[in-house]
Amino acid sequence: FAAAHLKVDRELVLAAVTNNGWALEFAAEKLQGDREVVLAAVRQTGTVLQFAPDGLKTDREIVAAALRQDPAVQPCAAEPLRAPLRQEQDRAQAAATQGLHDRLRDLEARMKDMETA
Repeated sequence: FAAAHLKVDRELVLAAVTNNGWALEFAAEKLQGDREVVLAAVRQTGTVLQFAPDGLKTDREIVAAALRQDPAVQPCAAEPLRAPLRQEQDRAQAAATQGLHDRLRDLEARMKDMETA
């Protein structure tokens, strides 16, 4: 645990969360609501989005940075962002599935060509 005067030192906390996002959990509440501090933290450890105030959980840049680091943080995002995030994930999954189907179809065609050759 850090001393109280260290938990409110913005520069120290910013350096700490840049190195280890989990440091956000121990920062003073005021700094847990500092956009720059939270953004640095979630870029390092997406899961710490849970310690951000609700107002920052609606910030697209913060949520996107957290998701890039850890896709499992989607439930921590504010409700208005969840539906678009789910839609993006569904589109990505559908594209990946279609790509696999296309590759399988190509492979089957090549195998058939090899059998007839």
